[in-house]
Amino acid sequence: MNLLWIDIETGGLNPIIHSIVDICLVETNADGDEVWRYETKITPNPELVITNEAAIINGYDPKLWTDAASESQAAMSIWNKIYNKKLRPAGWCVGFDVSFLKALLERALSIPRPARPKLDHHVLDLFSLSFALWERHSHLPDNEPSLRGLLKHLGICDDPFKLHTASGDVNACLTCYRAMLKPITVPTRALRLDDGKLRYDLIPREWEEELAKILTLGASKYADDNWKASIGKPESEMWRRRCLASLRRHLAAWQGGEHKDGELKTTRHLAHVAWNALAIMTYDIGEGK
Repeated sequence: MNLLWIDIETGGLNPIIHSIVDICLVETNADGDEVWRYETKITPNPELVITNEAAIINGYDPKLWTDAASESQAAMSIWNKIYNKKLRPAGWCVGFDVSFLKALLERALSIPRPARPKLDHHVLDLFSLSFALWERHSHLPDNEPSLRGLLKHLGICDDPFKLHTASGDVNACLTCYRAMLKPITVPTRALRLDDGKLRYDLIPREWEEELAKILTLGASKYADDNWKASIGKPESEMWRRRCLASLRRHLAAWQGGEHKDGELKTTRHLAHVAWNALAIMTYDIGEGK
């Protein structure tokens, strides 16, 4: 069954008392390929109402509506397009637009109930399809579902669309629909999205092992984490100087051709260099430097 994308700009929310000022209908297949399009401004029905608020939102200005179609002209053009077709209404909160479309046809053409257009009672409503996005993504505008918000979520710039015009809203809905139809790639293996996260797996095992030897040796001579005791205290600067002196001694020994430290040769001079540098950095971080 083909889709009938509908957007109607109105003078209010009640199809019985409020006039239509702008309408756009587009028939597409299920893939969003366009079959035909009808769009026009409509001269307001003098017996119906246009509220000031609606006129501001929809941009209604009598000076810009001089070439607008009458209700009967628009209704007949639409009727000739949809008569005897089974179509599924589609759009943003499309139930609203369907109620105004039916009211227009009945009012302008006096269509009896048996001859009314065969619009499917099942609809494709982008608002309903998109609602889960607002449940999960609080960054969307004011946490309120909107066509502009859906465009933003899908990465579509809204500049080309004149939203709050009938053709602009239909074009935006169709663009979103086509974007949502794009094939979803099903992974053939387990995935984990780690982009932007720290790669601790890149730290070589040898680094961890050599530093662990030094920390183990220090804990056996003094106490676990004894080296952290002066962070934030007056003697911290003196402790930094002692670490720097130790770093330079071990670096000098390595430059002199000696690779391992002490009689037991269980730790490496360069590991002591690294540990002293990391210890000084830990003091800096702990003191907000």
